[in-house]
Amino acid sequence: MQIGDTIRARFMTLPEPFPGMGASIDKQYPVRRATVVYLHPKGRYIVAECKGVRETFFPEDVEA
Repeated sequence: MQIGDTIRARFMTLPEPFPGMGASIDKQYPVRRATVVYLHPKGRYIVAECKGVRETFFPEDVEA
């Protein structure tokens, strides 16, 4: 994984506006496409950006 790569991740800071009553986590926080903007030098975590929002993820929590 490198800076600028496109990944798929579940952004917990970007909920769906109207997921429906009793929505599961899959509907409330869908997997979104994002761009890697920072990669820890030892690969411990990454920072990804989607729609202007940045969030940190462990490498095992994202799909390349």
